[in-house]
Amino acid sequence: MSLAGASSACAASPRWALAAVAVPRSFAPDDSSGDDQFVVEAVNVGNASAEGAVTITDKLPAGLAAVSIEGEGAGHSCTLVSLTCVFSDGPRPTGRLVVVIHVDVRPGAPASLVDEASVSGGGAGEVSASEPVQISAMPVGFGIERFSMVGANEDGSVDSQAGSHPYELTAEVGLNQTLDSETKITSVGSIKDLRFELPPGLTLNP
Repeated sequence: MSLAGASSACAASPRWALAAVAVPRSFAPDDSSGDDQFVVEAVNVGNASAEGAVTITDKLPAGLAAVSIEGEGAGHSCTLVSLTCVFSDGPRPTGRLVVVIHVDVRPGAPASLVDEASVSGGGAGEVSASEPVQISAMPVGFGIERFSMVGANEDGSVDSQAGSHPYELTAEVGLNQTLDSETKITSVGSIKDLRFELPPGLTLNP
């Protein structure tokens, strides 16, 4: 959801929001099926198209081994050795690029791991993200995996001024995810209601 205020004289620019999501939320010990995966999603939350090549890179923690890597988006080339996908061009505002990495869990993997990812290029600044994942035989339950809210200036920089009115406010909420019987990604349960309370001065423009 993007909340935008009045425009100003600042030049339009792209800006990345990056998320790395473990699917399922926890991996079973010694799982060598190749079904476990990290989904890395880069969204252009700026107010201009990202132009030029865009690179998404992932760094797996020790205890996991990459089986395959594939991209979704503009013409791209992916390399399993470096866990990198290069896209020929970036998306328009609210558009996204996705990289899916399938992994095996090595014997003796620690109970808690952290995956790291980054996106760069397209005329926007580099952004990094991390995703903790548990190694557990317990089934994944309903819950909120991540929530973020970032205010930004019109030039794409983070608005850190106390009491200011940001040009754009981006909020994201993600539920725990798992794999169904056909190894398709699905959320664990559904949200019934969402309620938003906006501070005075913000105008909704979804």
